[in-house]
Amino acid sequence: MRNKYRHIILLVIVAASGSITTAYHKEILDFLTSKDRFDGLATFLSVLVAIFIFWMQQQGTKTDAAKLIFTEISAAIPVAKEIATTGRYDQKTVCMVTDNWPNLAHFFVNDLSQAEMDQINKIYSRGRYINKCIERIDQFKQDEHRKMYFDALNKADLSAGVTAESVLNGSDVQAHGQKINLVGDAMINFAKAAAVEIADADNWTSFNRLREIAKLKK
Repeated sequence: MRNKYRHIILLVIVAASGSITTAYHKEILDFLTSKDRFDGLATFLSVLVAIFIFWMQQQGTKTDAAKLIFTEISAAIPVAKEIATTGRYDQKTVCMVTDNWPNLAHFFVNDLSQAEMDQINKIYSRGRYINKCIERIDQFKQDEHRKMYFDALNKADLSAGVTAESVLNGSDVQAHGQKINLVGDAMINFAKAAAVEIADADNWTSFNRLREIAKLKK
């Protein structure tokens, strides 16, 4: 819709320019052939060309930026869907692999509504939060298992034939390991709550607008 209006405006400008050229043909010809004014005209045209080139470069940059943001969100959505549905994740799971939105958001201020900008901000915010939750869960489990192992070493008594491995195989240690997993599962619920909020982001208007700006097909 926005592009349609731009095309209409351009047509109006071109038509108006043609009318002006016809009405003031002699005056324009005198102006163009005047040596005193030629340098000023050349400078003016140079500025126009520079502005046009800059605008074209910005349009290309915006398209590339949209492709990058669209790719990042497209990669995050399946992870969010999986966590939202199952509450499970792989140890190597990362929801938001890269995060370029803070550096590129300004490109889309004139193309996206405030609601659409807020949607994208939400996707990245929840993606970062999910990453942090997973990181903390993994760190918690590693710390607890490390603590459990060192406790087993302290309880080991090689002279009595009690090894760290035998201690680790004891029922008390196994029970502690189960508690660690239960706590980790409870902690993943925080990530799941965030994932539920963005699991359907591929149906949001902001996602489809990014696709349009990036000039990508469905």
